Amino acid sequence: MKSKQTKNKTIEPTFDNSKKNIVIYTDGYCESNPSGKGGLGAVVINGETKEVLTEILQGFHSTTNNRMEVLAGIYALESLVEPSNIIMYSDSQYFINSASSWVFGWLRKGFVGKKNVDLWYRYLAASVQHTIRFVWVKGHNGDRWNEHCDDLAEKALTEKSIIEDEGYDINKYNSQINFYQEAYARAKELKKYSKEERINLFKQRWSKIERLSEFRRTVYSLAKIATGHMSLEELKAYEMDDEEIKEILMEEKVSKQNRQLGLNL
Repeated sequence: MKSKQTKNKTIEPTFDNSKKNIVIYTDGYCESNPSGKGGLGAVVINGETKEVLTEILQGFHSTTNNRMEVLAGIYALESLVEPSNIIMYSDSQYFINSASSWVFGWLRKGFVGKKNVDLWYRYLAASVQHTIRFVWVKGHNGDRWNEHCDDLAEKALTEKSIIEDEGYDINKYNSQINFYQEAYARAKELKKYSKEERINLFKQRWSKIERLSEFRRTVYSLAKIATGHMSLEELKAYEMDDEEIKEILMEEKVSKQNRQLGLNL
């Protein structure tokens, strides 16, 4: 849900009391902007108990600072397993202003002349199920979690799991746009359904699918990317045996590590 704007102020979205409350801090870093190695860091916190649910860091071979700021927010949203009320903190004016307002105008105009279109479609797909309030914090100013995310982003550059930022590769940019544009379209479609209706919809499609690889592709594109990770109970709703479920969950674990979200299926 986006924030509505008047001439002089932003009207924040109203939180849904039926959703969980989540707090997210994010930061991105590029050691030589643009085209240098970059990293992202994020912390996801339970808004009620203040428990840290997950810490995220990922390094990239060649990218930009703005892409890291946006991807940090995306990674945090993609880590959530159900629709939530979110307060998201970032020290990036580009990310805060774009995600809370500008992206919806860009979308209406087809993103003509805009950069990082792949990331904005990916952000829209990841955020459509949530209600988000954005808060800008001044970087390097003593905020505990902002400083920690900064440390995570820099640490990511030293990790062995540094990967390619595929959207920054001019040869893969358009395919990334097409992939996440489709993910966003599916996310909007499935948002209309309740959880029970989505499971029934998946069951209907599962009855027409014979190969496990096709099932995986359906699950990831329609469920994981669009509406969050599927629970074990939802997988069992397909009447799959334990070995098939184990194989899918293992692939999901690998997918979390390389953050490809089914692109290699």
